[in-house]
Amino acid sequence: MNRASTLIAAVFLTLAIGCSAVAQTPLTPEQMELVKAQIATQKAQAIYYQGQLELARKQAEANKPKPYKTIWDKYTNNDPADVFESVGVVFCIIVVLLILFTTYRAARRDQRDMRFYEALKRFGDAGSPALRSTAAGILAQMGREPAYFDTALDQLVSGLMLEEHPAVQTTIANAILGLARNDRQSVFARLQQAPPHARERVGSILGI
Repeated sequence: MNRASTLIAAVFLTLAIGCSAVAQTPLTPEQMELVKAQIATQKAQAIYYQGQLELARKQAEANKPKPYKTIWDKYTNNDPADVFESVGVVFCIIVVLLILFTTYRAARRDQRDMRFYEALKRFGDAGSPALRSTAAGILAQMGREPAYFDTALDQLVSGLMLEEHPAVQTTIANAILGLARNDRQSVFARLQQAPPHARERVGSILGI
């Protein structure tokens, strides 16, 4: 910008000197034409550099950093573009939070499902009474949830019919009684579905 200003000043100085020289010394027609051509060239350069100055000024204005606006500033602004942008940002945040919440719940449910089915697997381990006893306690605990109640009750009743180890029988019986505290009607209905000899055996173990 300084160079352009200097050049414009030089152009006007040249024009002034040229006009003074023309006024003091008579010129031939050829010289007059040459002076006119030089003056026209200088004017063109002056116009060009003035345009460059204006362009540089506009670019400086365009590159000037805009003041920071919060989402609330954009929302309360009357500019539709700012309002739409702020609403879009809030919507995206809500969607991301919903996705994270849904993913977290699904992951938690998967972990609980894995724990439940692992307990079922251990409950069927014929070689380890300790594992069966521990698994019966886990099934009783998780069976309190509606999603696992029916499966846990069926497995515990079936296991009690087949179990021969006294300590494991006691653990399974306590697990069934624990489920009965939550839903006595469903537990006794399931026991009524067992064969008579199995029902008598389960009843004797449970003390009912």
